Amino acid sequence: MSRFAKVAHTERGLDRLINFSDAVIAIAATLLILPVIENLNDAFSAEGDGLSDAIMQDTAIQAFTFYFGFLVMAAFWHSHHNTFERVKDYSRGLIALNFLWLIAMVFFAFPVGFLYQPTAEVGALIATNMGVIFVLLSCTKIYVLRHPELLVDPLVKVDKRYYAFAFAPAAAMFLIALTVIVFSEDYFAFVFLLLPLLLITRKYLLLRPPHTERGMDRLVNFSDAVVAIAITLLILPLVDIITDDRGGNAVLLVLGSTEVVAKIITFVFTFWVMSSFWLANHRLFENVKDYSRGLIGLTVVWLLLMVLLAIPSALIGQGLASTFDTNAVAFQGLAGFERENFYALAFLLFGFTVALIALATGLIASHVKRHPELLVDPKEHLSPRRSYYVAILFLVVGATPILLTRIGYGGNLVLLCWLALLILLPFVRNDDGAPRRPETRPEESI
Repeated sequence: MSRFAKVAHTERGLDRLINFSDAVIAIAATLLILPVIENLNDAFSAEGDGLSDAIMQDTAIQAFTFYFGFLVMAAFWHSHHNTFERVKDYSRGLIALNFLWLIAMVFFAFPVGFLYQPTAEVGALIATNMGVIFVLLSCTKIYVLRHPELLVDPLVKVDKRYYAFAFAPAAAMFLIALTVIVFSEDYFAFVFLLLPLLLITRKYLLLRPPHTERGMDRLVNFSDAVVAIAITLLILPLVDIITDDRGGNAVLLVLGSTEVVAKIITFVFTFWVMSSFWLANHRLFENVKDYSRGLIGLTVVWLLLMVLLAIPSALIGQGLASTFDTNAVAFQGLAGFERENFYALAFLLFGFTVALIALATGLIASHVKRHPELLVDPKEHLSPRRSYYVAILFLVVGATPILLTRIGYGGNLVLLCWLALLILLPFVRNDDGAPRRPETRPEESI
């Protein structure tokens, strides 16, 4: 310990520890979407059975599993964020606890991946894993509070009841795991019996930390990491084609196929949409100097929707391919759906997801507007209306193909709607958060 203490501790050292933790959690949370994408890729592959009802049902369940896992990991990240808002220095003990917490967080993706076929063992493993994460978080909080030299405010006073209730969530999770083992069929009912305990101890579990500049930077960096990983995962459907055709003799034929061309078009378009919303978020956060629990919650929802966009993107890519290729293998087991109907539903899901992203962007701008204390300039004019207009546009254009197919106008008209969206979207300037700078009068210029 003494040898370690001789090492000079700089602010960069603590920033590296925090940034490394944020990157690990961002990767672990975002990669929860991989089973869904792989399930769709397997269905679309030449060896797959096509989009059968079973495949679609599995995809819906896995999407819900991702939703659950992402929100749980985001909640744990928020608690970690609150803990390190109090920290100004680090020690070997703090680093050890932090890495143990990271191990438990990354491992959480393993049991969550089995939720699409829930069993008593899966439920017990998830509850136990969450209990371990709670234990490590509580140990980290207590360790920091017991080492005032690490605190931003060394004179902070903590109610003794906090230590008594610090491990209550962990005990609740372990109790759930035990209940799952003993009463394997009805273990979910016991979760609601533990809610009153968590509500009673809530005031002692959430210590209000000071808001530092690092705290806002962490929210921005975590958001950037999640979006960067999610936008990179869009290439997976194309990588899957290379994997399936590895060793083949018709490489040039595969690269020139209608499926590859359609998926490249979808990849570029989805990449552009996600980067546009990231830019809107960037412009908005340029005006923000502080955060709130509401801002963090809305940002997590926005991130969740950004990652989920990979699912309708994969569906619409295959739908676009089927428009050109009437012998698409993926539709051999479609179980009653016509090609136009599938494409229209995929387009609707894509438009609906993007509309929700635009809505979340507008809600973030609206939240910041209602809390001027979060702004660099409280008099800055922010308007969420443009995001709401974008949401309406995506809903209308996304619903147009399914309306056309219902009234008997499918085929080429569906493709025309897709092309119309490509033409209209570049004219939609998503400037939420871009400050309206006052015009300089000629007499005021120097």
